Amino acid sequence: MNGSKEKKLLAAFNKYSGRAVLHPMTTGICQTSREINAEAKKLGLTTRIIYPGEMVTMDYSDTRLNVNVVEKAGSYKVGSFNLG
Repeated sequence: MNGSKEKKLLAAFNKYSGRAVLHPMTTGICQTSREINAEAKKLGLTTRIIYPGEMVTMDYSDTRLNVNVVEKAGSYKVGSFNLG
């Protein structure tokens, strides 16, 4: 995928940056995660939500949206997005 197309695609998800997410190990899938998954699916992408300290595979897929979660003041928030 070329750089400008990737930037445009990722920009569609910026509205989720900073939104609270709940850790699925304790609460199941939260509304923010559901919305991101649904929007990604419409664009032909799968999602991988990565929480702090979580190990992930290093394989690359240009059809996978990585959602990087950060911990702020004891809660989890959507941080950044990248394809891979």
